[in-house]
Amino acid sequence: MKVYHFDCQDGGSWHIAEQSEDGHEYEFTGCFHEVALDKRIVQTFEFLAMPERGHVMLEKAEFVAIDEHTTEIRTHSTAMSQSDRDGMVASGIPSGWRQSVEALGKLLEPND
Repeated sequence: MKVYHFDCQDGGSWHIAEQSEDGHEYEFTGCFHEVALDKRIVQTFEFLAMPERGHVMLEKAEFVAIDEHTTEIRTHSTAMSQSDRDGMVASGIPSGWRQSVEALGKLLEPND
């Protein structure tokens, strides 16, 4: 993953690129509407390879403490249209999200 910039605060923005196993690079961008420490993040998400800009999703991630070592992430994404939503699902975004969360989990594992 390349991180072009990542300013995680209210009004901040982000721009990243991920590289697939076959070497293709895919860019994504968005802005942060709310960053509430230990509570939630509200942001936009846009895949930059679309033929036209403006296919933006609004996303909310809420962080719910289960116990002192476990936090559940509850997410809700809203697309601009039903066809945008269907296209994102067809593109594999559910498995991509799962891979991202698993990678984050490995990064956060304690080093014994």
